[in-house]
Amino acid sequence: MALANRVYNGGESERKDYFKFLASGGSRYPIDALKIAGVNMEEKEPVRAACETFVATLDELDTALQAINR
Repeated sequence: MALANRVYNGGESERKDYFKFLASGGSRYPIDALKIAGVNMEEKEPVRAACETFVATLDELDTALQAINR
């Protein structure tokens, strides 16, 4: 999610980092490949942001299910 958000909301630099990430193929460990793309999974923020997105999605689902059950 961090990578997708970085590319989607970023500019030319973030897209270039993404292409470097893709070009690395399977030649690096995933954690190292993501660092090339500007995402450091050794930090808490990418995981925290993914959890927040998951909670928001669950809230949306709950709201939709409540609307159906009325």
